[in-house]
Amino acid sequence: MGYKLYCLDGIRVDYDNFSNGAKFLIELEEPPEVSENIEIQGKVYSVCMLSLRNNQAGLRTINFNDSEEVDETREETFTCPYCNYEYIDAFELSDDGEINCPRCHSELEYERIITVEYSVFPKKKANVRSI
Repeated sequence: MGYKLYCLDGIRVDYDNFSNGAKFLIELEEPPEVSENIEIQGKVYSVCMLSLRNNQAGLRTINFNDSEEVDETREETFTCPYCNYEYIDAFELSDDGEINCPRCHSELEYERIITVEYSVFPKKKANVRSI
């Protein structure tokens, strides 16, 4: 019995049975590994869930940057330069280090840049003495 792969993009996942509402993609003889990237009919997917009881795997689409050279990103959010995944839990990371992207599992090196801003409110203008 093979493993059936389902695309979970844009649906409410039925964890008991991925086939409820998910698009069937393909069947494999061996189970895929969680976090494995698989190309199916020209699209790249990441395996994000397995149901060992039902021999099913849930996948999400990855939109890799097509460029051979990928530039660093410098944004207010932690965004993978390979797949544009916005990592919302990045605030829990140390100020610099290495991590694999939670979506596409590409290797990333990061550095947190901290900026300071001030809001200054007028309160009372100083008196000026005329002579």
